[in-house]
This record gives sequence, C-alpha cells and structure tokens, in this order.
Amino acid sequence: MTFHGRIEINPDEVQLWYAYDEEIAEGNLLGQHYGLLSAEEREQQQRFHLAKHRHQYMITRALARTVLSAYTDGIVPSAWKFQKNAFNKPYIASSPLPLPLRFNLSHTEKMVVMAVTLDREVGVDVEFLLRKVKRSGGHREKLFLVNRIRKPFGVARCTTKAEFLRIMNFKRSLYQGLR
Repeated sequence: MTFHGRIEINPDEVQLWYAYDEEIAEGNLLGQHYGLLSAEEREQQQRFHLAKHRHQYMITRALARTVLSAYTDGIVPSAWKFQKNAFNKPYIASSPLPLPLRFNLSHTEKMVVMAVTLDREVGVDVEFLLRKVKRSGGHREKLFLVNRIRKPFGVARCTTKAEFLRIMNFKRSLYQGLR
C-alpha cells in the first residue's frame, strides 16, 4: 500500500478504505507490512493461533498506518503511536498531529475496512454476507447475515434473497427513524 501525494479530506466527509487481505500474499510486500508494525503489535500478532488471523491482523495494522500517513506530510507509517480505548479499539496517540484524524477499523472473513474522518468519532462495520452452512440433512445452503443496528435487534438470518431484502429495508427504515 503506497500513496503518492497527500490525500485531502473535508470535515464533513467519511472516507472508506478496504483491503482484501487474502489477496495480499507476495513475500516482499508482506515483509514491508510486517516492518511497519510496532513491537507491541508484533507481539499481539503472535497471539493469534491461526495463520490467517495473524495475516489479517498484520494487513489491518499496515492499512491503518499507511492510510493515516497518506493524510499527513512527514509522518511515516511506522511512526504512528496508538493506544486502546475502553472497548479495546485503537486510537491515535501520536502528537502533535497536523490534522485531527479519527478512524475506525473492522474486518470479516477476507476483508478489512477502515473509516477515516476529521475531528469526530467514527464507526464502521463489515460483515461477510454469504456463508455456506451445513444443514442437518447434510446439504449446504446459503445463509444471508444482516448486521445488527443496535444490540436489541439481534442478527436476522435469512435463507432467501427476498427475506434478506425485506429485513434490510426494514432495518434501513428503522435506522433512518432513529437518526
């Protein structure tokens, strides 16, 4: 992940960045990404039992560091300092910053997403929507997962596209009503 030139962001914008972590497999590039991680991040990465989770953790951190550097002049990706909030989410601890950047990260199977904004908290979530599940009869079917808006609404599970769209439209209407 390399950017040429500084990326502009306006105060009323939320910019989304994503990476398909499984597609990043070239050894030289992986070495560069690993080199961006802090000692603490490297230790955390080693705590994951599965190689795919260690890989995704590294890609997530490299994405955050590289993207944040693209918004600033003179801060190299490896120089960023992060701390964790009460919910264990990273935030920028580096100071002083030329811009009041805020970000949030999310990941799911095969994808990492990052939201960036100025001077306000931001959240992003990503879900892997099509999963194949084994039914008791032994055959597989597609299961659509609809991400929850608020905890009390839970996760809707739909086995047809029509059900999925009906619930998505309901949740979209409900969410707009809550705003």
